[in-house]
Amino acid sequence: MKLPEYYDALKNHDWHYQYSDDHRVYLAGERERSNLLSHARRSPEHQKLYQEFRAYTNGLMSEPERPSDE
Repeated sequence: MKLPEYYDALKNHDWHYQYSDDHRVYLAGERERSNLLSHARRSPEHQKLYQEFRAYTNGLMSEPERPSDE
């Protein structure tokens, strides 16, 4: 998955799925998180983007910039 696509996947991920009362939402969130983490291990750039989104969703930094499609 290229960085711009990965950015979109991170942006659309429900980062707060673990607070859902619906177990199906929780399981879907876990599967998606696992998939996102496996992509993060593919390159330092993917890993950095994942960490930036984690910090962003925890209110520790502003939203990361979307990588260019080039």
